[in-house]
Amino acid sequence: MSHISGHTFSSEIRRYAHVIVVDASSSANIKIDLEAWVRSLAGGHDEDHWEDGLNILTCGLLDGRWLLILDNADDPTVNLVPFLPKCSNGTVIITSRNRDIGNLATSYHLELGQMAKDEALAVLLQAARRQSPLSTAELTSAHILMEELGCLAVALGQAGTYCRQLSSTIHGVLHPYTFTQYLRIFNSQRSKLMKKPGPTSLDNYQKGAYTTFDLSYQAMPENAREFLHFISYFHRSDISMAMFEVASAVSFKDWITLLPRPGQHEEVISGLYKMLCTDEMWDELMVEETIQVLRSFSLVSTTIINDSILLQIHPLVQAWSRDMVSSHSQGYQAMARQVLTSCGQESHLPLFYWLYPHLRNMMETTSSRTWHVNDQFAAGTILKLQGRDEEAQAIFTEARELVKSAAGQENEATLFLLGQIEASYRRRGMLDKAEETALEVLEQRRSILGLEHPHCIVAVASLAAVYDLQGKMDDAEKLQFDVLEYWTRHLGMDDLITITAATNLATTYAANGK
Repeated sequence: MSHISGHTFSSEIRRYAHVIVVDASSSANIKIDLEAWVRSLAGGHDEDHWEDGLNILTCGLLDGRWLLILDNADDPTVNLVPFLPKCSNGTVIITSRNRDIGNLATSYHLELGQMAKDEALAVLLQAARRQSPLSTAELTSAHILMEELGCLAVALGQAGTYCRQLSSTIHGVLHPYTFTQYLRIFNSQRSKLMKKPGPTSLDNYQKGAYTTFDLSYQAMPENAREFLHFISYFHRSDISMAMFEVASAVSFKDWITLLPRPGQHEEVISGLYKMLCTDEMWDELMVEETIQVLRSFSLVSTTIINDSILLQIHPLVQAWSRDMVSSHSQGYQAMARQVLTSCGQESHLPLFYWLYPHLRNMMETTSSRTWHVNDQFAAGTILKLQGRDEEAQAIFTEARELVKSAAGQENEATLFLLGQIEASYRRRGMLDKAEETALEVLEQRRSILGLEHPHCIVAVASLAAVYDLQGKMDDAEKLQFDVLEYWTRHLGMDDLITITAATNLATTYAANGK
């Protein structure tokens, strides 16, 4: 919504002899308001219909210039063209949350962004009838509230009015219902608050914030609704379409299977196929058309970086979308998490910058302890490659406990995760713990697999790396020699693994003065 000072707006209005304000939220409302206006004219228009009103405007039958305001034209299914007078004697202003309405403009299209923090605070204070300066605690609560409401004018007005209505004056002294109190009830009963009708205002717009979103939701096709709920379980900023494309390319599969998935997980995969693919292939055009629908309702916005579309979702829209499906949230959460799991292999490293905020959001929404172990491993990999070794180690440990409980202490998946934990200790400089863990992995792999198994040799190389960091160069040299001898025998001198082993040994020789 635009914000025009009373003085400026009044001076502009005086330029027009006739001002017609029409509720453009539906075709029916437009016709009702146009008919009411034309019948209010003097000179025998008592039986006129809305078409007669448009004809009067089009043919210049009024004295002086006219201004037609089509207000709240948010529904993209409403065709405004039949209601636009075609003449040069007047001005039409259309207000809308639908950015595509700008295509109707022949002169000016002004797209307003989010209010600045100082503007948002002014709206909140005005609605609450509060004066600056606020106490430190109240100012902090006001800023948190503005962040939660995404500086959305209708929601700020609603919050401020609620505080004003519950305030009281005793013996001439104001006892305000504080922003801190409102924030507390907002956090516990957000959905109820946001559905409450707003206060009576000059533009007679009394819908609560959630009710406004609900009207858009009812007009959207089913695929757009599903997609909105799905993306609301990512972080609200920078939802990269590249994530969806990469996940589709690998058929939304776990890139490593530590434990099998339950049968109902197929519903998650089929849901992703339905939403993002045609004939089980990534359908970029279909997804972009869905995004365009959501943009037309001002429920999402987009930016483009390096030829990749990034979605942004307003924080209050995100909360509303989640609140709508709270009883079915697990399915949408599982689909969002599966996208990260499918992308969570090291070959997708350039994508990890975009993955991390979404992983962090999901970990804050649901405990990773409740995730499937394959999801946990992908999350640990993303954290590890973002330099979050302590967090990666914690989630690898959670995964190991789950696998150990399901498959036993000496299962290969259990040992594989223990190796990831050892590597985390090593990167964090916790070398005594790293040595202890590396020895445990090596001992169990020798016992289960034997000395000549490749996984056993990998464990030998890991222990050698720990010895190298501890300065135990003779111990490191002996193990690295055994590793090189094994890979040379099994892979040959020209294999990259053999060359890496030779490099490690050469580095240790140099450290030993050899």
